[in-house]
Amino acid sequence: CAEEPIFYGVIPAAASLPDLEDEQRKRFIEHIPADSKQVLRNKIQPPAASLAAEQAFSPLNMEIFEQVIKAIKIHLTGEFNLAEFMKLVKRGFQAGLKFNRAFFAMPETQNGQTCLVSRFMFGNETGLQDLRIPVTGRNLFQRLLESPQAIHCKAGNRKAVLGLLPGNFRDVIQTDEFFVMTIRTSRKTLGIVYADRYGNDYGLDARDYEKFRQLCQLLAKGFERLGK
Repeated sequence: CAEEPIFYGVIPAAASLPDLEDEQRKRFIEHIPADSKQVLRNKIQPPAASLAAEQAFSPLNMEIFEQVIKAIKIHLTGEFNLAEFMKLVKRGFQAGLKFNRAFFAMPETQNGQTCLVSRFMFGNETGLQDLRIPVTGRNLFQRLLESPQAIHCKAGNRKAVLGLLPGNFRDVIQTDEFFVMTIRTSRKTLGIVYADRYGNDYGLDARDYEKFRQLCQLLAKGFERLGK
């Protein structure tokens, strides 16, 4: 159900959905260990030399991806269960799109400062599980929340996109090619999804980007169902 965390130490996404009563929100998060709410500053060690993204090829598994998309669409029309839905989405990111790292993050404000906080991990959790990304100074994430869009950071726009990243986030991801997209329901922008293939010999291409956006759009539809 929406109240159950999918991963240890991760606050349920339902706890940050619109129109949630304060008592419900407190009940969702009261069991989360205190240490899991701390900012994770661990840096990831860079991998051994790999092929440049421009010379690489995509490992996208279309058969698995299409199976996942079909299953998600069926789930969205039936009795909705957040845990089962998220398992399908995670399979799409991991087994279908073959992303090493992917997460969904939602905005949270504490002491007047807004950060994007990782809620669901769809890939490798190293360095990302308790990540808090500052949303300040017109950085990339503030712009994504204000103007919903999808971005493929690549050779043509790399300098501009990387220049908008918070310094600590660049230190954590240690890659210059990734996807990021705003997740929005009909009522509210809920957060962003980030994904990359850090640490392997594959880049990200136009078809990967198309399928990434397709999966993110279905994720938004799932949260739409959850908010009804």
